[in-house]
Amino acid sequence: MSNVGQPQINRAMDKGLLTAIIAGSVGNIVEWVDWSIYGLMAPLIAKQLFPPGDPTVALLQTYGAFLLGFLARPFGGTVLGIWGDKYGRSKTLAFTILLMAVSTGVLGVMPTYSQIGIWCPIIVLLTRIVQGFACGAEWGTATTFLYEYAPPNRRSWYSSWRPFTTGLGVIFASAIISGSNAIFSGKQGAAFGWRIPFIIGMIIGLFGLYIRTKIAETPEFAKVKEKREVLRNPLAESWKTDKRALLIVSGLASGSNVAYYYMFTYIPSYFSVHGVMSFAAAIQLNTLASMVYSVTLLIVGWAGDYYSRKFFLALSCFGFTILSYPFFMMFKSVSHVVIVTGVLVFSVLMGFFWGAVPTVIAELFPTRTRNTAIGMGYNWSTALFGGTAPMIATWLTSITGSSLTAAAYLVVTSALTLWAVLKCPVTAPSRRR
Repeated sequence: MSNVGQPQINRAMDKGLLTAIIAGSVGNIVEWVDWSIYGLMAPLIAKQLFPPGDPTVALLQTYGAFLLGFLARPFGGTVLGIWGDKYGRSKTLAFTILLMAVSTGVLGVMPTYSQIGIWCPIIVLLTRIVQGFACGAEWGTATTFLYEYAPPNRRSWYSSWRPFTTGLGVIFASAIISGSNAIFSGKQGAAFGWRIPFIIGMIIGLFGLYIRTKIAETPEFAKVKEKREVLRNPLAESWKTDKRALLIVSGLASGSNVAYYYMFTYIPSYFSVHGVMSFAAAIQLNTLASMVYSVTLLIVGWAGDYYSRKFFLALSCFGFTILSYPFFMMFKSVSHVVIVTGVLVFSVLMGFFWGAVPTVIAELFPTRTRNTAIGMGYNWSTALFGGTAPMIATWLTSITGSSLTAAAYLVVTSALTLWAVLKCPVTAPSRRR
């Protein structure tokens, strides 16, 4: 058989795959820039957009709005997950980034509490609901999109780009905030400088929307559509056939999300509020931690096509189970070298988990229900554990006077995730199939 034209076909396929990876990755970066800015700006938002008074109470109120965004995530993951399984992944991704850009822009231009009173926190709550709805759909759809576009022998590698670009989103959010803090003085920052990160987030969100309108549908979904196997009710089908897998996904999302939102939301605020370091220094350390986390998970994503993915998941969970107390003892140290070491080891352990887990989750479900099942199973657990993590940690520390109680919560939830890892079906690395 002649191979004339085969190189051109391969190049076209490679170009299509590259375009899809870039589009999915850029959009995911934008989503998580916008989502992360709120969490990282929590101490400043508490002063500007919530009633004045006790700083701890204001911070808890801010985290309450943070939680409300998480409670909206399961609804977004489920509703738009169904949409993605019925009408396509690419359309869903474009819609989620539009919602995120608009809601983030509202936070950047809205009046403060001193100007409009109680309407201010109400608007904040509404924007967080919209952001949560969009973010819930983003996780499942982006995971599904990258997994289904990847060649069978490279799925771990390509799927790891979803959490990698999430890490980049946190890095960019931290960099935007650090740049804003450097440019504007204390008074300028309090007056209008805090708005700049949200406005920048909106602008790059609209850019991401343009990119996502140019991507084609995934090959796997296109085949399902061509064979007329698209389900009328993927939610009902998922409840019927995916119960065990949904339970495993929920377990996988529990402790891993507590660790994630401890690292990138609670700990920077803890350092700032308790005088461990300045807010600017805490954000800079957060940027460094995000870099280490992102590089680690990309290496693990590559390794997952050759070696056991469950090994990396189990190693991460076991590490958090036995090291959480030492981590929080290190965070109380007067030595910044000790603190930085603890944060970076924490970041590496997270990278072990998030580099391997997207492929493991995607392989639990068939194409016809994958978007719905991931969006539903992952986000309900994320709302319960991830959304509450900063607020629970702040509350436990405030009533006990010790951050070690927050460490205890991480130990318990990490043990739960370890149980889910052990219950996962053994998925051989795709290069050995």
